[in-house]
Amino acid sequence: MQDSQPNINSIVVWNPFVMQTLRTRGNEAKVLFDSTKIPEEIIDMVVVGDDVLKRAGGQSFACCLVETYYAVNRMLESPTRGDQTLVALGEKFSNLDLADMKVVVQQTKFYKTPEAGVALFSKPEFQSTIMPRVVDFCASHGIIDTKPTIAFGAGEAQLRFDTAYMNKIADEARQVAEQAAFQAENAGSEAPAEAE
Repeated sequence: MQDSQPNINSIVVWNPFVMQTLRTRGNEAKVLFDSTKIPEEIIDMVVVGDDVLKRAGGQSFACCLVETYYAVNRMLESPTRGDQTLVALGEKFSNLDLADMKVVVQQTKFYKTPEAGVALFSKPEFQSTIMPRVVDFCASHGIIDTKPTIAFGAGEAQLRFDTAYMNKIADEARQVAEQAAFQAENAGSEAPAEAE
C-alpha cells in the first residue's frame, strides 16, 4: 500500500510508516490529517480485544503494554536517553534516522502519562461529542460498514474506552514513589548501633 497502486487514492497509516510512505511516494503523497491536527479525533493508541483480556494472563498482558508505553514515553523525555531511544525505535520499526524520528514524534499527539490518558477518556466532550462524530464520519465515508457500540469504562460494547489499566499503572507508580520517599526520609533517622 505504501507503494503507488492503481485505483488506490488514500491509505491510513501511522508513524513511522507515514514518513516512509512520503519518502517512497514522493510528490504524489501528502498527509491529510494526523493526531496533532485533530487531537482527540485521531488517537494513537493500542487496542486490545476482549477475547485477549479474558484469556489467562490477558489482564497482566494489558498492564504490561500500558506500563511499557509510559516507560518509553519517559525515555523519550529524558535529556540523556531521548535521542538514543528514538534511534533504537527508528532502527526497529523503519529505516528512519534520528532527524526523521524527531519529526515523527512531533507529528504524533502522545498522551504521555496515565493521568493524561484517563483525562481524555473521562472528558465529557470526548464521550458525548467527539467519539460519536468520529463514528458518524467513519460510517458515512464507508470506512466501517456499521456503527459500533461504544462504552466508556466497564460494560459490553464493540469499542470500549477503559481507564482501568491506566489507573492501575498510575496507582502502582504512586505507591512506588511513596515507598521511595518514605525510605529516603527514614534512611537518615536510623540511629547507628553502639558497639559493646
